[in-house]
Amino acid sequence: MQNTPNCLRCQTAMEPGFTMDKNYEQVLVARWVKGKPEASAWTGTRVLGKETREEITFRCPACGCLESYAKDVKAE
Repeated sequence: MQNTPNCLRCQTAMEPGFTMDKNYEQVLVARWVKGKPEASAWTGTRVLGKETREEITFRCPACGCLESYAKDVKAE
C-alpha cells in the first residue's frame, strides 16, 4: 500500500505497522486467509491450499483506531 490513509473517525494521518502473530517459538506477521476457518488436527486451523495475503495495519496516533489491509500479491 503506497499511500498512508487518514483515520475514518478523526481524519488524522495514520502510521503504518503490523499485527503480531505469536506462537511458542516465533513472532510472525498476521496473514489474511480466504474463506471460513476449518479445524485441523495437525496445525489447529487448516490453511494449506488457501489464498493468503500479508496484512498491513495502520494506527491513528490521535484516537488509536486500527485499520488493516490485505496486500495484493504481485507477480514476479
